[in-house]
Amino acid sequence: MFNLAWAQVRKGNIRDGIADMEHVFELDRKLGADVLAPLSLAQLAEAYGLVGDLDRALALVEQALEFAGKPGAGLYLADLYRLRAQLTLKRWPADRSRSIQDLERALTVARERSMMVVELWAAIELAPLLAEVGQQPRAREVLTRVCAGLAEGMDLPDIAHTRNLMAELA
Repeated sequence: MFNLAWAQVRKGNIRDGIADMEHVFELDRKLGADVLAPLSLAQLAEAYGLVGDLDRALALVEQALEFAGKPGAGLYLADLYRLRAQLTLKRWPADRSRSIQDLERALTVARERSMMVVELWAAIELAPLLAEVGQQPRAREVLTRVCAGLAEGMDLPDIAHTRNLMAELA
C-alpha cells in the first residue's frame, strides 16, 4: 500500500499521497514492520520536499537515519545521506558545506558497501558542489575514482553525465 501512495506522489497527487503514506507507515509501525522504515521515511521526506516543507522533510530523514543505524536496516544509509544533502541544499542554498559533508558520507558508505550506482549518484551530486566552492581538483578526483571502477563502454545516462562533468572540470 505504501508503494501505491508513493505512486500518487510521483503522479502529482502529492498531498493525498503524503496522507496515505503517513497512514500506511503508522500501520506498519504498529505491526512491527520496521525493516523498510528507512526507505518509507526517505520517500515521505522526498514528498514533503516536493511541497516545499523542507523542515519536515529533513526531520523525516533524521528519523530514517536513526532507523538505518539499527542492525539489518542500514541498506539505505548512503541514499539517506544523499537525500539529506539535497534537502539541506534546498533549505539553506548558501551553505554548501553541510551538503558536501553528507555527500562525502554517502560516497564513503556506498564505496564501503560496494554500491556502485549509489556511489556514482553521490559523486555526480558532490562534484559540482566542490567545484562551486573552488575545489575543482577534488571534484575531478571524486569523478575519476568513480569512473575508474566502471566498465568501459557502458553508455548509461548517469555514466555519460559523469564523463561530461569530468570534461567540464578538466
